Formats: sequence, C-alpha cells, structure tokens
Amino acid sequence: MPNSPPGSPRNFLTLPRSFDEMLAEARGYRLSLVLAHQHLAQLPRDLREGISANARNKLLFNLSPEDARTLERHVAPKLSAHDLSHLGAYTAAARLIVDGAEMPAFTVATDPPQPAVAGRSEQVRAISRARYGQPQAGGGDRLTGRHLPGGSRSNLGSAMAEDRRRRDVEHGTDHQVDPGVAWGVEHGVGSGVERGSH
Repeated sequence: MPNSPPGSPRNFLTLPRSFDEMLAEARGYRLSLVLAHQHLAQLPRDLREGISANARNKLLFNLSPEDARTLERHVAPKLSAHDLSHLGAYTAAARLIVDGAEMPAFTVATDPPQPAVAGRSEQVRAISRARYGQPQAGGGDRLTGRHLPGGSRSNLGSAMAEDRRRRDVEHGTDHQVDPGVAWGVEHGVGSGVERGSH
C-alpha cells in the first residue's frame, strides 16, 4: 500500500472476508494451512487471536521474550516462556493435536539445512536454459505474435509447450540429470532442490 505509514502492516492478499473469519470456518472443512511469521507484532490483533484459537498444531522456534510470554499459554505447564526464548538452533517447541486430542507440549530437534551440492545451481540453470531459453535476438517477437486480439493469451501457453517439445526433440531428452533437479526445474523451484539423499 503506497500511502501506508512506515512500519504499518501491509496486506498483500485481498479476500472477501477477514482472514481470521476464514480460519474459523476452515477447520470445519478440514482445510490444512501452513501459516508462518517471524514475530507476533507483524500480525493485527484480530488475526493474532484467530490464529491462536484456530491453528490447532503449533510449532514454535526460538522466540523473543515478549512473544514467549504471550505464547507460553499454548505449551504450559510442560514448557515456560523462558524455555521458549532459549530454544537452541534447529530446536522447536511443539503442541500437537493427535487423533482429536491435545498432546502435552514437547521439544523436537529438527535437521539443519543440507549442505549445498557443488554444481547444482549451474546444472539447474543449464537445464532451464535448454528447456525454456530463447535466443535474445528476436525471441520476444515470436511470443508477442502469439497474443490473440484483445490481449488474450490463451494460445501462448500451448505455443510455448509446442516450442518446448520442439526443443526437446532438437536437443534430445536424454539429459543425464539428477531427478531432484529435473523435478525442481519443472516445478519452478530454485537451486536448493533436495528430494531425499543422494
């Protein structure tokens, strides 16, 4: 929102109803969402209360003392505000609902990020260039000509798919590529794709 005062919350999602109302109804539809934020001050009060009441499973990583005091009620009596603000690296406090019953809070050790795979980013870029790249000179003209009158782009997707199939035939499709990398390129995931151990 261009005219918002500095530090004010920004809404990037416009919904017909408030998000906290939608959360209340979502449980009835068994809708699963992953909601993540860095600290409670990022959230308007009504949304904070909606998440507190309707997000049944909570996973809390190291918190500020202020947030720890507020969220302590979700993990008490097993864990305290002090515990929440002194969690180690890759450690989280969890409060889960299992088979409809609230389990006592506990801590869990998570895995640290996997080390970068040497050459992975270059491999992803090379595959992406081969599948989707166009020569700079004149490449845009071919795609621009595919727009229908009135600005419709309905033929653009099929034309791009045809181009991709043509390039695959020209270049061969027997790339010796890690399946995780190929999956990541296909699904728009960057160089950090990890799908199991290698």
